[in-house]
Amino acid sequence: MTGKCWARQRVEQDELRHLIAKIENMPSDHPSFDSAVMVLAERAARHMKKEEDEIFSRLRHSRLDLIGTGERMAARKAQLATAPIGRRLIRQARKVMGGRR
Repeated sequence: MTGKCWARQRVEQDELRHLIAKIENMPSDHPSFDSAVMVLAERAARHMKKEEDEIFSRLRHSRLDLIGTGERMAARKAQLATAPIGRRLIRQARKVMGGRR
């Protein structure tokens, strides 16, 4: 990827961060709230599509075992989805969310 592409991506990511911050600080009943969310959704989708196109084209031409990697990812996802949640993780989550310990 060229320097110009990196710079363009950085600008797009900064714009997305700015929109997110703007929306987070705006009451949901503000007249421009809905339009700001729609703009964020459209720009984020466009940005992700560009990144996916670039990443996937590189992956297709790589020597990475895509099928094997996908199978390992699916197995790990299933393992995590069925794993019991320990008390330690619950305490950590409460701490992060500002709740009791």
